[in-house]
Amino acid sequence: MNLETALWDEQTYAVFLKYLRSFADEKLKKFHEKIINDELKTEIIGVRTPVMRDIARRISKGDYKSFLKFNTYKTHEEKMIAGILIGLVKIEYPELMRMLKDFVPHISNWGLTDITAIKFKQIEKNKTQALTEITAFLHSENPWEIRLGLILLLALYVDAEYIEACLAAAASVRDTHYYVRMGNAWLLSVCYIKFPEQTAALFKKNILNPWTQNKAVQKIRESLRVSPQEKENVLVYKR
Repeated sequence: MNLETALWDEQTYAVFLKYLRSFADEKLKKFHEKIINDELKTEIIGVRTPVMRDIARRISKGDYKSFLKFNTYKTHEEKMIAGILIGLVKIEYPELMRMLKDFVPHISNWGLTDITAIKFKQIEKNKTQALTEITAFLHSENPWEIRLGLILLLALYVDAEYIEACLAAAASVRDTHYYVRMGNAWLLSVCYIKFPEQTAALFKKNILNPWTQNKAVQKIRESLRVSPQEKENVLVYKR
């Protein structure tokens, strides 16, 4: 299927779905069904991530706006391709944020946040402005919007300029949804690995959710980037 020149309408999209299903891998489908734990029980076709990335890349060269308009978001793969596509298209920052916010209601599992939020060049070019909107995600009533914000911070803001903002954002999270706490623990563990002194100062305050802080300590100890001695030292922050 020529995705670069497709003229998207309901009929074309139906053809696309048949094309997408041609990549189905039954073993992969069963594996993803076990680990993704989609809250909406969204159908999983079983398409490998490199294939979805290639599909999104090809669509990004054509009429991607119409593709998103006719996307039914009924399968995990349709959602994933949409999320990857948003990060690929060459658009200005305001349009990126609008598209990202439109995508949020379709998120129903951790894969859709973690795969699609890895790298947005438009945000990298507007990091200070974007930080305000991303941290606002953390106070949503939608746990997947919160996790998206946490993974965006993890992917783009754990650096010398923004480490204090990352730690303050992590400390502000109050939602106790499992995948929110796991995302926050992941963010905190990376913050510690890269900036141990600043992150340790936050741990010492004991203001984080105890489960989240303990999980962050566990992730730090599991990291190959942490010395054996430091893995022992970090146990002092368990609560």
